[in-house]
Amino acid sequence: MMPLGVRPKRVAIVAEGTWGAMQEKGYDNWTQSMVTMLEGARRKGREEPRAIVEVVPSVTALRERIGHYPGHPDIVIFRTRGIVREAHAIKRDYPDVKVVVFSGLLPEDEVIFVDKSWDLHNDAILSIILD
Repeated sequence: MMPLGVRPKRVAIVAEGTWGAMQEKGYDNWTQSMVTMLEGARRKGREEPRAIVEVVPSVTALRERIGHYPGHPDIVIFRTRGIVREAHAIKRDYPDVKVVVFSGLLPEDEVIFVDKSWDLHNDAILSIILD
């Protein structure tokens, strides 16, 4: 039984946009890995999933879904910074939604926040700081 007030997070992954050298197949593989990881996540000692994941094909499809309950996503994941403007617009229009953008490149000329509690490997830390 799930604790009172705790329900799986509804996650939408936007399968639109490209940036850099990654090809569509690479994005699709990354998306499937993310779905598998999120849907497999469990709270310690519990069998209930922590997330229910839906892959939406576009920002337009996301906007048709977001704001409509039930099923309004708690978290929206963009798999490329190629549509970062849309990510900012979703956050502006739906401030209660957590918006996450994954990118192979960190933004230039912006402050970069890294949570010290993340279990980052040395290569990731060096890349963040030195690249």
